[in-house]
Parts: sequence; C-alpha cells; structure tokens
Amino acid sequence: MSVNPATLRSIASLTGGEFFRATDYESFDRGFQSVRSKLDKTKRVEIEHVPDKQMFVPLAILAVVLLGLDLLLSHTRLRRLP
Repeated sequence: MSVNPATLRSIASLTGGEFFRATDYESFDRGFQSVRSKLDKTKRVEIEHVPDKQMFVPLAILAVVLLGLDLLLSHTRLRRLP
C-alpha cells in the first residue's frame, strides 16, 4: 500500500497537526519525541483501595444462633407462642 506524503501533509496542515515520515528508527524516534514533548504532563495519583467490609460472617452467626434458640425453645414449655 503506497502513501502519498503530499496528501498527508495537506491533511495535517488543514487539521492543525503535523506530518512525520518515519523511514527508519531514528526518524521515528525524533517524531515520537516531538509528539511526546508536546503532551500534557500530569502525575498519576494512586488511590488506596479499601476492601469492602464483609457482613456475611456476622449475619451467618446470628442466623445459626437464632436457629439454635428456636430448636432449644421448641423442646421446652415455650413450644408455641400463646
């Protein structure tokens, strides 16, 4: 596939961009460094991830205690609510 540099240069000038032709590594690196120098430089801010609080275990313990209480009370005089 052939590339027409004149057309690419005109597109770049119409859109406010730049045309870079990279025929070897050095020309590619020069173009890349030119683009890289014009980019905004912002520092990354890492936010510490706080894991969600697991509520399954306390609820499971509460369920087991309530089931045990139901089983215990079903064998006493409190079998039925009045």
